[in-house]
Amino acid sequence: MDDYLGLKSYGQVLLAPSAGLILIERRRPYREAPEFAYDNYANQRILTQIFATPVDAHAPLTPLFPQQADAGYWLGSLSPSGVNVSVFRIQRRHLSLGVIDLKLRTVKWLAATPDWLAAAPAPIWTDETHLLFVSRDDFPLPATLAGNTTATALLESLWSRQAAGLTSSTEVSSRDGAIGPRDNRRLIEIDLATGKDRTLFEGEIVDISLDPSRKRVAIVVAGKPVPPPPTPIGTGFESRRHALHIIDRSSAVDRIVPGDVLRGLLRWSACGRLLIVLRGSESDWSKAHYASVDTDGRSTILGGAAVSPVDGDGTDRPLVYAGWAGETPAALVVIAGISRWMRLLQGEAIPLAVAGKARPIGGKGAHLWLRDGEDLWDVGPRSIRRVSRHVSNTQAVLLDPMSRGSRPSQNPDAAELLSVGAVVRSVSPLGGIGPSFKLQQGRDILAIDRQTMVTRSADAHGVEELFVTPRGGATVKIDRINGELSDVTLATPVPLQTRDGTGKSSNHWLLLPAGAGPFPMIVVPYPGMRFGTTTPREAGISFFDVATNGQLLAAAGYAVLFPDMPINEENGHVSGAFAPQVEAAIRAASETGRIDADRVGIMGHSFGGYAALVLAEELKGVKAVVAANGPSDILSAHGMISGVDRVALTRGVSFANAGWAENGQGRMKRRPAQNGQAYGVASPVTGMDRIEAPVLLLTGDMDFVAMSQSEQAFVELAREGKDATLVRYWGENHTNASPGNIRSYWDRVVRFFDLRLRAGHTD
Repeated sequence: MDDYLGLKSYGQVLLAPSAGLILIERRRPYREAPEFAYDNYANQRILTQIFATPVDAHAPLTPLFPQQADAGYWLGSLSPSGVNVSVFRIQRRHLSLGVIDLKLRTVKWLAATPDWLAAAPAPIWTDETHLLFVSRDDFPLPATLAGNTTATALLESLWSRQAAGLTSSTEVSSRDGAIGPRDNRRLIEIDLATGKDRTLFEGEIVDISLDPSRKRVAIVVAGKPVPPPPTPIGTGFESRRHALHIIDRSSAVDRIVPGDVLRGLLRWSACGRLLIVLRGSESDWSKAHYASVDTDGRSTILGGAAVSPVDGDGTDRPLVYAGWAGETPAALVVIAGISRWMRLLQGEAIPLAVAGKARPIGGKGAHLWLRDGEDLWDVGPRSIRRVSRHVSNTQAVLLDPMSRGSRPSQNPDAAELLSVGAVVRSVSPLGGIGPSFKLQQGRDILAIDRQTMVTRSADAHGVEELFVTPRGGATVKIDRINGELSDVTLATPVPLQTRDGTGKSSNHWLLLPAGAGPFPMIVVPYPGMRFGTTTPREAGISFFDVATNGQLLAAAGYAVLFPDMPINEENGHVSGAFAPQVEAAIRAASETGRIDADRVGIMGHSFGGYAALVLAEELKGVKAVVAANGPSDILSAHGMISGVDRVALTRGVSFANAGWAENGQGRMKRRPAQNGQAYGVASPVTGMDRIEAPVLLLTGDMDFVAMSQSEQAFVELAREGKDATLVRYWGENHTNASPGNIRSYWDRVVRFFDLRLRAGHTD
């Protein structure tokens, strides 16, 4: 556990050749965070520091500027000249934005408090001295970083109000949203030379994008609530409409585009036309259309009436893929239920000779590049051609994808590299003759331009190294982390394969501790998890899986089985397939001769916790079951409210858990009022009388899987006279963030399994 909580890692890497620097984020050991009140994601950020090394000298990393021990820092975006970079700082539950002068290696912190937009979080440079970003001055932390901090602070305030007896301690919401102030934000532009800022727009901003001329800003704003349709919804159901505003930077003229815009697509053409997805008054995205918005804010429907941007019933927020090939957009559309790439014109859609599974990897000028497996396609204004049949990579590895944001990750602005075999070419032009770098097998590319490539290696022990390769020069190692783990004994991953009655194959993975065995074995199920023939990340030491880490279980002397569990709805609800899938994997593990089939336990988290309870009812001979943070009653899970939302009803009714039950992992396909009996059948809480093994239930009070789910299972198990234990971690969300609680969690889990699976063990 000390090794685990001591893991270091790398984050974003930026090349700043104008300043002669390579900028690298490096995270300190998890246990060194100044506090753990956020969540695992934000705690990683508070551990991040920014280092630099010269592009030409490749010296060891040094801090880019003085950084405080109780704060975390991460990179934003480079200025147009590349001599300045924006930087975020999280410290004492407050987010700040600054600008670093890379020549002087000094930082200037701005007075305004930035938001952290999940769609595209980095501030936008309008020129070398002006920065555009969204501010939320009345809120200490954005929801994406706050974790439990906002809710716990509000809870203390509400309790104090009640105790004082002078003011009400109410939080009120309705179907139409929260009763009270909205979560307004300001789009501001700061003049770095004077320090003055001006507000361009105010509202519930969720996304912004600057046009190529840098004269206009597209702003997506959350609007009126959307009632769910009668058909089943999914977890991504959009419960708010979103309006599109086009703001002129110089005049501040606000042009509102009629209709409801889909979050996730804001693509500008070189001439300043904006590609979006729009729907009218319907709540169904399958009735939406691609549209282009001209410089006056007028929208034009593209592709014709039969073209839809999404598949299925349109009751979930869809992923859409599109881009510009010159001034003509190309997009993935659905016609008669079939996904196809089309060139979109006003009133018609022209098919493109590329498979529907192709995805955009970026564009440049009049070209949009699509990747289909190892095939790379160049879509031009009038033609499409295959550039290569042997593409292995087109983007640098993002160790922190959220630094880029969900929108550009879905539809990248520009491809960064082209990897064909062992040769990596900077993409400018894509597929043309350009600078090349030799890439050693097993290394990831973290950053690349025409002169420099930064790569990373990571071994099975979690030891990572960074390398710099100059164009035409020798590769130099510049940093190494987790070296103390190089001599740690790890479990050995063993591939297993089974076939079902129809001949379909499944790949399972077994982790074996050091020694001859036979070992007691823990099965870690997660429905929908599919494994291949290469070692999965779940078998590694650096995968920060707090809840079901295989190497931690193996370190305690257990074999660990990760079963392949494809979703199968052929014979009723998906839970009916769990037992046959896991039984086949257990048989394959037994055939190795390395495990003791009479000493098998199950440990699942989240949907895996649900599966653990289902398996406890279905599998005979299981000796111990751990179910962490998982639903036990799909009927009540349909209406769950997270611990955070229970305290602060800022979003009104959240339908995420209803979507989980209807069309998400729960897959009930109908609302409870339409199919209540089936909800009961699919809920393990109704079958606790069939469980024979002792059960350990673990939960957190701030979890979006309400702690009442574990409490319900505990009460029913106790009512049936079963051996059940409930552990509730206060202040924790879906996984534990506090090292104290992480240690407690694993100590309890290991002692629980030891007591039931190890002969002669005494507690």
